[in-house]
Amino acid sequence: MKRAVALFLLASLALNFTPLVVSAHPATCDEADPGTPGCVASPATSSSGIARTHRIDPTCPPPTTTHGGQCVITQDLQLSETLELASDTKLNCQDHRLTPSSANPEVGVVIIRSYGVKLQNCVIEGFLFGVVVVDAKMPADYRAHPNNDDPRRNKILDNRITGAEGILVIKSDALEISGNEITMTSNGGDGLRLYRDSDFNHIVNNRITDVATGEGYGYLVPGQLDVILCLCASAMFVANGLDITEPRGSSLSVRVGSTTIDFPWEAANSPEDNVFEANHISLPREFISVGITFGDGNRRPVVRGNVIQGSWIGIAASGNFTDTVDARSVDGIVEDNIVTDARDGIQVIAAYNTTVRRNFVSGAARAGILLVEAALATSAVTRNTLSGNAFGFSFSNISSTRVGAAVYLNDVTGSSVRAIRTSGPAFTQPSDLSFAGRGNYWGRTCADGGFLASDTPSSLITDGHPFGQPVASVPDALLPAPCR
Repeated sequence: MKRAVALFLLASLALNFTPLVVSAHPATCDEADPGTPGCVASPATSSSGIARTHRIDPTCPPPTTTHGGQCVITQDLQLSETLELASDTKLNCQDHRLTPSSANPEVGVVIIRSYGVKLQNCVIEGFLFGVVVVDAKMPADYRAHPNNDDPRRNKILDNRITGAEGILVIKSDALEISGNEITMTSNGGDGLRLYRDSDFNHIVNNRITDVATGEGYGYLVPGQLDVILCLCASAMFVANGLDITEPRGSSLSVRVGSTTIDFPWEAANSPEDNVFEANHISLPREFISVGITFGDGNRRPVVRGNVIQGSWIGIAASGNFTDTVDARSVDGIVEDNIVTDARDGIQVIAAYNTTVRRNFVSGAARAGILLVEAALATSAVTRNTLSGNAFGFSFSNISSTRVGAAVYLNDVTGSSVRAIRTSGPAFTQPSDLSFAGRGNYWGRTCADGGFLASDTPSSLITDGHPFGQPVASVPDALLPAPCR
């Protein structure tokens, strides 16, 4: 795999190792939004995984030294083996580089069933995966009473990671991943991917950028390409910024020496209570890419205060359900984000009880906010500012008869085509885009009618209580009277 990175190679590791192999079995595929690319099978690939690791523990063995309670690195290193961090290890690279040797290990740093680890100030370049965290679930006492100050939390702080994939988290809880700069250099990469019952993780203030130039096959785990490519399953992309979409139906296995750790997909064990906050993400819009996505059974995810520039979809809340499996995302919150120049600013697809509020979306080539199928009935969409998009809202129908979501107190202005777009089968019942007598502002004064027939493609979709001035940022107590 071609990597456009500069390598500073001052030292080499050729030390004892513990074999580690990671593999995956095929995933299944969801229905995508009407009008978006469908699913394409990828070629099979052999699994090489993490071939060798060199363990660093709190005694700070070479190539580290002890300083101020940390294991520090004092020069750039060329790694022939992946660094494995044991519990309570505090590794501070002091801005030195970790790069692969000719042995070409796929992973720079791995944390396996370890706690209280801190990885900081490392420049990790040229690996397939910069950092991988495996099977670091918190015990029941933490899950009952989550505490950000718990010393058992693993922390990945202030690193610069450049490569195909940034950070991969599998079945691990309560990580703090903060202040990292992640640059994806290969088609199909993920800045951060988190799945398999990973809960209570806080992903905050990271900067993620993609410099790839085309679509490609992303890696599910080290040594294994995604075997199903589908937009809603977050598998084939130029890039994803932050991705907590479960590879549904897949069986992942991690083997450490003679021990194999299996991670089967279970609908009841999807990620819960993860927070993505104040991250800055820049991705290309001309190829399929998603800034932040959560799906397939995620419970109570929070996407707050992020800035996303470009991308095919800025933020995607997704999921899937059948007659036997309900894998919809549940109770997600998408709030206070800024999304500019995406194809769609925010998509909510097969997600239940999603709240979308106080977001700013501008420059979308299609829609500021798009609701699809289950999201049409259960979402709350309020106090968003949708400015200068082709369409303000898009409602994509598969089998629904109406838009039942609570859509109110939004400002929709400057739509270059129309305020509202629909796709799929026509709605057959009236849909009022207002809630409790409060509608939206559509860029028209009350004297101009507030909301006109030309704002909607269907006479069945209306706003019975439009406002004649902006309302998205006006407190409830100061709201003006609606036009009608």
